[in-house]
Amino acid sequence: MDARTRLRRAAAFLAPKRRAVGTVLSFALVIAALNACEPLVLKYVFDRVGGQSVATVLGVGLAGMLALGLLRELLMALQNWLTWKTRIEVQFGPSASTATRAWALR
Repeated sequence: MDARTRLRRAAAFLAPKRRAVGTVLSFALVIAALNACEPLVLKYVFDRVGGQSVATVLGVGLAGMLALGLLRELLMALQNWLTWKTRIEVQFGPSASTATRAWALR
């Protein structure tokens, strides 16, 4: 059996869950974008910390980092949950197919 045939057979089990897989990938992209925003918040703080309103700049920077961190962790938790839910549901397909064939052999 060649690689294309195996890929097609695997895709047949994954096809009903393509929306969940797309959502997991979308979460990964958003999380990556949030990770890319952290240095920008730090740049904002360091660029303005020499000015007169240091407390305001530090407050905004701290609030920004906190918001980014909380949002990132929330999205990572949702992504992890959806990844495992999808993985278990997809794994059930080949397992059920194998069990059905094994019972048919008796």
